[in-house]
Amino acid sequence: NPTINIQGLTDGTIYTGSVTPTININDLNLASTNILLDGNTYNSGTPITNTLHHNLTINATDKAGNQATQEILFTIIPNGGVIITDAGGTANSGSTNLNFPNGALDEDTVITMNDISGTSNPANFLFAGHAFDITAVNLHDGSQTNQLNQPVLITFHYLDSDIAGLEENTL
Repeated sequence: NPTINIQGLTDGTIYTGSVTPTININDLNLASTNILLDGNTYNSGTPITNTLHHNLTINATDKAGNQATQEILFTIIPNGGVIITDAGGTANSGSTNLNFPNGALDEDTVITMNDISGTSNPANFLFAGHAFDITAVNLHDGSQTNQLNQPVLITFHYLDSDIAGLEENTL
């Protein structure tokens, strides 16, 4: 019977940034192999980087018709990302928190907040001189989430010195 050995990847694990699994299939009379990542052909040792729930399926058959199959489900999120489910949760970046109530999102979504203060002309979220880039990616299909079903509570923690000299209408 064929044997499947996978290194660098564990079923049910959440990885940050990327993962590079190595797959070895052994059989003295191996007839065929099929390695699929999310339904597409995958080559062992290729880094997997896209933010998503993933399914890696390995099938092997020997010349006698013996088969071996292994399936691994895993998730990749970006550095600093937080998974928020339809039950709600909190994402934070330094002194800023985003609180998502139950039902704000329809599916598992990864929220990433980056402080982009000091960049020229930030067109994203800005408060008291601090700019934030907030992205939300659906973990089932990789699409960006642009709409919420419930309001999100944004909490800022700041010092008086952070807003000293600022006009109230510029906060």
